[in-house]
Amino acid sequence: MAGYADDLLGTHTVRELVAAFSAVAPGLSLRTLAATARTAGSGTLRARSDLLRRALLADLPCTYAGLAAPVRAAYHSPVLFRGWMLLPVTTAVAARARGDGSSRAYADAMSLLGEITGRFTSEFAVRPLLVHDLRHGLRIAQDWARSPDEDLRRLAVAGTRPHLPWAQRVPAILAGPHSTVPILELLHRDRSEYVRRAVADHLADLARQDPHLALRTADRWLTIPDDDLHRLVARGLRRLVRQGHPEACRLAGVPSAPR
Repeated sequence: MAGYADDLLGTHTVRELVAAFSAVAPGLSLRTLAATARTAGSGTLRARSDLLRRALLADLPCTYAGLAAPVRAAYHSPVLFRGWMLLPVTTAVAARARGDGSSRAYADAMSLLGEITGRFTSEFAVRPLLVHDLRHGLRIAQDWARSPDEDLRRLAVAGTRPHLPWAQRVPAILAGPHSTVPILELLHRDRSEYVRRAVADHLADLARQDPHLALRTADRWLTIPDDDLHRLVARGLRRLVRQGHPEACRLAGVPSAPR
């Protein structure tokens, strides 16, 4: 497992981050980040990401706007700024925006995370922002769901999942899973399989959280059936089908409950 983590986040990531930010902000001191090279090659993937996030927060300007400026500049520069190195960057953006507390910083951080998500998913980074202000976050996610960019549409679905793996939980979504259904309504017939699979996984989370809500939602969608939608529903209701739930079996096209 350590070797796998080394491939994703390690001492090479520190060098890449230092190079990226030095290229766009040459006067910026990155001593804390550079010092993590001694320990960035050990621990779990999450521990490594948290270490780099803390270092970025220590070295980059202490205001949200001050941090967002070099992040945007690095994102738009010719220097390679993609892949797993963006995990601690995106979570640093979210942390600084949440610390700022203003609606303006919140909206800008969500916009920046939306820009970055095409290079590395921002689904983990949006979670603390959703915890901070779910209503604002869901409005933005619905705008993403209408975007021509499939990465943004997928972010709208994946970022708001009740049980997104390895991600911070959003208590208000767990308490009110119906709150994310309007996003699924916009995307359950999406032209991209990449997005539809995310909808199916979100539906599976709803089925775990509130089976009746998931079943009502799938039943409503299937009033105008098609093959892609049948596959989506079957994937989303697979847990209930395995449990032999008769309505789930019917909607998923399983003739009878499995033994």
